[in-house]
Amino acid sequence: MALRQSFGVHHLITGHSDVLRALYDKVSSTIDARSVARNMYQCNALTVKELQSIQSKHHEPVKAAEQLLNIVMNQSDKVYSCFLDALKETGQRHVFEIIISGSCKGKDGVFLGFNCIASLIPLNPMLVVNIRYKHV
Repeated sequence: MALRQSFGVHHLITGHSDVLRALYDKVSSTIDARSVARNMYQCNALTVKELQSIQSKHHEPVKAAEQLLNIVMNQSDKVYSCFLDALKETGQRHVFEIIISGSCKGKDGVFLGFNCIASLIPLNPMLVVNIRYKHV
């Protein structure tokens, strides 16, 4: 059973969907979705069918990334947390930092502070340790 199925859709976080939607083009052109998908499958956050579909797009990395982002945007906070972990575990910390820093900017682009970061990942606040931010 996939992780998202075991926790149900009532645990959805609208915030992570909004962040990923806002950063969609940047993240989809930067991420190695195939390695992230393999990692997410290992923690039961993707189904076999989803993994195979993403893996089959080896000649279309942006399409693979878009598919992965669409899956993550529509799933639970547990799946999102697994996605963030997978980014770090697959050597894509730069993408992780893009997402986290994008999550904590107000409408005027000003960083909202470290309390914002902690509120984004209620399941695993240790995900944000050692992130460096530039003054905007």
